[in-house]
Amino acid sequence: MAKSASFNPQVLQQLADELYRGARFLTFKWGVVGLIVFGVAGIAFGPIGALVGAMLGVVVGGMIAAPIADRMRVQAQEILLQLQIEANTRRSADLLERMAGGKV
Repeated sequence: MAKSASFNPQVLQQLADELYRGARFLTFKWGVVGLIVFGVAGIAFGPIGALVGAMLGVVVGGMIAAPIADRMRVQAQEILLQLQIEANTRRSADLLERMAGGKV
């Protein structure tokens, strides 16, 4: 018979960490994409145009990534909240169990 799954808080903690890393990388990635695209487009207006385009591209790329990265951070926070609720519930259950057994 197959072994049933058991609760493992490390799995959820790793997922929350990955979501935070992903949010940071997403913002960086879209900033770089904006820098390249707008910088190349700005070349048509000379070196100053390329520089202004690159700076504008970083801002636009960051604006594109911000809402998605924020949702990823919220998901990570929801996971961390669930972990904290479980830890609090486990402590309460352990205390009640000890009280029922007369060990407190």
